[in-house]
Amino acid sequence: MSRGRDDTDRLDSDELDTVGIEVPAPDTTRNAARNTSRDAARNAAQDTPRLRRTQPEADVDPATIEQPVWIDPNSTRAVPGPAGTRHPGGRRPSRRDLLFAGVATAGLGMGAGTAVWAVRRIRRPAHPGTAGSGPASAPLTLGLPAAPGVEFAGSLVADHRGYYREAGFTSTRFRGSGSHTPTVTALVASGAAFVGVTAPEVVARKIMAGARLRIIGTQRQKSPWAIVSLADKPIRTPQEMIGMRIATTAGSAAVWTSFLAAAGVPETAVQRVIVPDHVQIVAQALAQRQVDAALSSVSDAPVALTRQGVGFSTFLIADHGYPLVSNAYVVTTDAVTAVRKRIKAFLTAEIRGWKQNLADPMLGAHLTTDVYAKSLGLDATEQTEKNRALNVLVQTAETRRDGLFTMTDALIEANVRLLSTSTAPLTAGQLFDLSVIQELYYEQPHLI
Repeated sequence: MSRGRDDTDRLDSDELDTVGIEVPAPDTTRNAARNTSRDAARNAAQDTPRLRRTQPEADVDPATIEQPVWIDPNSTRAVPGPAGTRHPGGRRPSRRDLLFAGVATAGLGMGAGTAVWAVRRIRRPAHPGTAGSGPASAPLTLGLPAAPGVEFAGSLVADHRGYYREAGFTSTRFRGSGSHTPTVTALVASGAAFVGVTAPEVVARKIMAGARLRIIGTQRQKSPWAIVSLADKPIRTPQEMIGMRIATTAGSAAVWTSFLAAAGVPETAVQRVIVPDHVQIVAQALAQRQVDAALSSVSDAPVALTRQGVGFSTFLIADHGYPLVSNAYVVTTDAVTAVRKRIKAFLTAEIRGWKQNLADPMLGAHLTTDVYAKSLGLDATEQTEKNRALNVLVQTAETRRDGLFTMTDALIEANVRLLSTSTAPLTAGQLFDLSVIQELYYEQPHLI
């Protein structure tokens, strides 16, 4: 038992910590040499092999970060994050903790050398103002509308690669919403989540009801909703849907109604066919010509049809009168002024994560299948295709010029116009506050 405690104390010292690396045994002649002369001792010490400090691929190693906790929307029990458990009471990870974390990370198989740096523990921040210091210096809870998956790939990358920790957040928690738990906007408004990711129309409704919330940026410049038809009988415009059978799900009713109204197509002019909310069922109904088209995310039915070898045609509803952005970042109005630097810290990490995901869609896909949603048994190739389809909506000509998550004045105007009603008109200032991210890019233009 005393030996185990000694090992733990040694790992907690300020020396380089390694796991699975043989450390050369000390030279037994050093003490004798020191007794005879200082020069002899120095020579003996020089003969002793030293362990070289090998720099990891990332400044912060995933095995050292306090792992995220996924809160099941239908359960009050916290489920430990994928690469290990949280260390209560501020206890540092033991040699066994680090070994298990290294094995979990190495299992990703995303490049040579991963298993080597995954088992190392950084002793101090790699840069000033990181790992618990600086403007953040607080836990991060990110409210999501669903379980962590490829839809939030950039956030998964930011967490797994330690970007949140580098920004100063002491831990990361992804908290979802569901039928038995608070919505994302409720989590943010109550302070249970620092930032939330949700639909702009949801935020607009809450603001109209008196909630003090603001959208500070958006992941996607366009909504992923699209009309998908077969290649040999394509439907290219909303007007071409008239007289056609269009498959929709019960959950997409609000989007469908709003889209038809914005496109100027009467609901009675289109035959709506309600199908179960399952990607394969929607794709099957289309492939078997039970319907002429389907309302689907570009990452759902199109990907399923591609894997079946079925040709298809699509048009985004965002290009036909429904220009809503998607996956908006929302915070409280008080946070914009009270903890502005903390918001910047979050956005910095988030931008870094999404830039990595845009450069390597396989990374976000593998983090989904092998780490954050491993229990779902998802296919990595399919998740990569989904990721690529959604990335097109994240990176556009405008975001290449202005930076990720930004919105042009014209896009803000279009969203406000669509979300306003005759009884409850909205202004851009009531819904959006892009000043934080604009300020961030002004201060750190290299993030663009």
